[in-house]
Amino acid sequence: MVTMPAQAPDRPSILAVKRGTGGAGAKSLPFDGHIDTVSLAGYVGDGVSGELWDERIYGRSSADMSADMEGGLVAVMITVLGRAGHGSCWDQGVDAIADMGVFLACFQRHCNELHRRDRNPSLDFGSAHAGKIPGGEETSTCPAHATFTVERRTLPLESDDRVQEELVALLPEAQTRIQHDFKGTIRKLLSRPPLASRDVPLVQLRRLPSHSSGHEPNTMPASSPRSIVVTGANKGIGYEAVKHLAQKLPDATIYLTARSQSNGKDAVDKMKKEAPDADFSNVRVILLEITDASSIREAVATVQKQSRTLDVLLHNSGILQVPGQKGSKGVFDVNVRGAKACIEAFAQILTKDTGKIIVVSSEVGSWSTAAQVKSLQDKLLDGSKTDWKQVEAWMDDWLLHEQGGQGVQEPWKPIDPLENSGYAVSKLFLNAYLRNYVLHSQHPRLAVVCPGYCATELNGFSGHRPASLGGESVCWPVFNDFEDGHFYQDGKDLPFLYPMPEGFNL
Repeated sequence: MVTMPAQAPDRPSILAVKRGTGGAGAKSLPFDGHIDTVSLAGYVGDGVSGELWDERIYGRSSADMSADMEGGLVAVMITVLGRAGHGSCWDQGVDAIADMGVFLACFQRHCNELHRRDRNPSLDFGSAHAGKIPGGEETSTCPAHATFTVERRTLPLESDDRVQEELVALLPEAQTRIQHDFKGTIRKLLSRPPLASRDVPLVQLRRLPSHSSGHEPNTMPASSPRSIVVTGANKGIGYEAVKHLAQKLPDATIYLTARSQSNGKDAVDKMKKEAPDADFSNVRVILLEITDASSIREAVATVQKQSRTLDVLLHNSGILQVPGQKGSKGVFDVNVRGAKACIEAFAQILTKDTGKIIVVSSEVGSWSTAAQVKSLQDKLLDGSKTDWKQVEAWMDDWLLHEQGGQGVQEPWKPIDPLENSGYAVSKLFLNAYLRNYVLHSQHPRLAVVCPGYCATELNGFSGHRPASLGGESVCWPVFNDFEDGHFYQDGKDLPFLYPMPEGFNL
């Protein structure tokens, strides 16, 4: 339900209500951010709906960065004191505005330094800017004082005291650039911390549902994805991922890729039978053969036409072996070369700044890395040395190793019988490529995930974890922040090198 109440002329608000999913008689307690109300007076066009020009949204209330998560802020006033003097007696006055200019140069250096600090995964960087700079009385007089206000956007764990101390430290820095005595003061005007304490009424209200119902209330991520592609999704982990995402994000479009329309349709029909109370109308089937460049291009074009941009690519496609084919080449074509082609193609339509790539790998890649000699481990784990040319050379070298070792450059060691080692080592090469990709790509928001040893067709249903748990596990980065290029299982950071557990048989 959407209404447009107007609290004042020319200032309509849009109020949207979405009912909870508790059923008849149930009550839901939703929380969301605000969207500022702005006047439409003087605006030409439809300011409420917004208009799209050159891939930008224009409108008075068509978009708002305050609707989700904000950092805090500290506002301060800096006053620089000079000495008044008539313009005809230039040597008797001290120009406060000129001294303020020197201080501003120091302030700008500080602003640039803020952007070189550690990035907060949700709020990016802290920032500062000058708001107002009044000063002087008249043209013929050397100004005795000048002020400017600063708004410093803060992050969690940044205190007011720290912000003020850093600004105060700019005063002696300015003095080193001025020959006469520099006089300046800093006064805090306003503070709004980014985190609220537990005793704040709104925080207590947020915690009430868990006390009364015994479970945490449902929450939406700060910026829910609107379009997600899951590759290799008509069965196994990919199927479970689509099933999970479609229910968790009913307003998003979930693209289920399959090698045929019938396979995709059968998968959706199966979901409806397994979860009859769920609505899977947001799942769309698209064809994708990841070893076929034209198929990848067509899939990307389809998503771009229907959704314009892609918020999340969850690349899951992979095989254990190619039926009737000996050796690892076919496995490498799908698990490594196909993954690269798919990732780099869909990356071209990822939503700028917020788009995510999630790649399903496996802990067997970490085991395979641990099995190699130390010198080779070091090369595999150094993303600066694992560009695609090097990964291709390693794959060719492995194939020579499989064929008997003639001309092999590296002392490869499989973790399982050589004839069955293609899958494990393909994940080693995939991980090596991804480390380099994160270093050099324009779209570095990438997480590597492992579903765990799940019971799927891939392993003859021998896994000890249910596939549904693996599907949820690989979706964790969709809803959570992560470190780019890191390896996760169930939201926990895994190393890219650790030995295979004793007694484990592939």
